[in-house]
Amino acid sequence: MPAGLDASAGNVCSVMHWALGFREVGWEVWLAEHVSSEELTAPASPDRKSPQEEFWKATVEEFGFRSRECLMVDGESPELEAFREFAASADLFINYAGHFRRLDLFGAHTVKAYLDVDPAFTQLWVEVFQN
Repeated sequence: MPAGLDASAGNVCSVMHWALGFREVGWEVWLAEHVSSEELTAPASPDRKSPQEEFWKATVEEFGFRSRECLMVDGESPELEAFREFAASADLFINYAGHFRRLDLFGAHTVKAYLDVDPAFTQLWVEVFQN
C-alpha cells in the first residue's frame, strides 16, 4: 500500500479482492470512482496531484489496473472516454457501497448490482453527504 494513507488500506483491500477475483476468472474489470474536487486535499506543491489522486494512481498501478481505471474529479478524467466505451457494453456493473452515481455511463443491457459492504454506514453516508 502506498505510504501515508494507511487508513484506506482496509477499504482498498476489500475492493481489490473483488476486482482481482473477477479478473482472475477472465472478466475484463475496470475500477472507476468519482469525487468532487472539494473532497480532495490540497496537493503538496502545484506540480503534484492531491494525496488522494496520488494514492489512487499508486494503487491501480500496484494491482495492475493502470489501463483499466478511471478516477473522475468533478465528472472529468483523462480516462473518461475509454471508460465510457467499456461501460456502454459492460455486462455487469457492481456499485461497491453505492458511492458511484454515474449510472448514465452504462448501457441499457448492463446488469447493475449494489454491493452493500457496510450496512447502516453506507445509508448514513448517503443521507449526510449526498443530500
